Amino acid sequence: MNLMTWEFTGGPFHFGRRGLGQEVTAAGFSSDSLFAALVSRLADLEGAKAIDAFMEPFLNGLSPFVLSSLFPRAAGIRFFPVPAFRSKGELKTGISHKDMKKVRFLSEKLFKRVIGGEDLAAIYPDTCKFQGGSLLADASEAKEIPSIIWKEEKRPRVTLDRQSQQSTLFFTGEVHFSPGCGLWMAAEIRDASILTRLDSLLNEVGEAGLGADRSAGLGRCSVVRGNDLDLPEPKPDGFMVTLGRFLPKKDEALTFMKEGCAYKLETIGGWITSPLEMNQRRRIVRMVSEGAVLGSLPSPAGDLVDVRPVYGGKAGLDHPVWRNGQVLAAAYLPPVKGDVL
Repeated sequence: MNLMTWEFTGGPFHFGRRGLGQEVTAAGFSSDSLFAALVSRLADLEGAKAIDAFMEPFLNGLSPFVLSSLFPRAAGIRFFPVPAFRSKGELKTGISHKDMKKVRFLSEKLFKRVIGGEDLAAIYPDTCKFQGGSLLADASEAKEIPSIIWKEEKRPRVTLDRQSQQSTLFFTGEVHFSPGCGLWMAAEIRDASILTRLDSLLNEVGEAGLGADRSAGLGRCSVVRGNDLDLPEPKPDGFMVTLGRFLPKKDEALTFMKEGCAYKLETIGGWITSPLEMNQRRRIVRMVSEGAVLGSLPSPAGDLVDVRPVYGGKAGLDHPVWRNGQVLAAAYLPPVKGDVL
């Protein structure tokens, strides 16, 4: 499976998560949020009619592309989400299951080894650790990677009460990437005619800002095309590991029933920032996190949902607000030994 990639350089960024304070930020950006940012930017530039034309093939089962989430990269090394499948076998001396649970991202070489059937617990001792053990890299890659890939800082800010005019101090979490580091994403291009428009929208999103608190100067970045990526395509009756958030259709529920699956659910909320309407809270939806190990499904698997609020049976906005849960996935071969945590 040949995928196109893009690299994002700049920031700082604030990537919020539902249920966490504003002083907390993630180090990556989800695929559904990126898709929403593309559609929002399109509305800014061309208006509501352009959104309808852009969304038509997605809603008719002819999606021209499927996006991954944005993951860290360092010195040309791309990092991937660690598959949710973990070994419960005996670990080598000095290594604990707590150490294993810290791991969030694997370098490209390690990721390909793990999805090819190697047990992460077995290769863990020989890997190089970064960001407090949350990123692992192969020894051949580690010499190029800086000791600190990103830092998380808290920026002090002040808000005023509208009635009393009293000030309140609060903090916003920011992620600052070191020189030569940043984010990357992949896309399966299913219709080559969309590529020029996708390139343009990604650059527009970079100029406008990625993530939250763009009005405070966060999120601006440059977006350039990266090297193509080859990953094994999921096969029928096999397993797949997801590279973005996943919202399954009703007839795709059996993918969770296959013995050996492992996944986490995320509750997605937040605000609708529309250039055409006032800001409102969007409806909550639950999606499967990146790195899920599931039974294989034909591409593109997943559904889209309109998350605009509903008041008294009536939509709170005059236009749909789409959350795209179609997922990009690679083939996954579970280790011969080991159980699912």
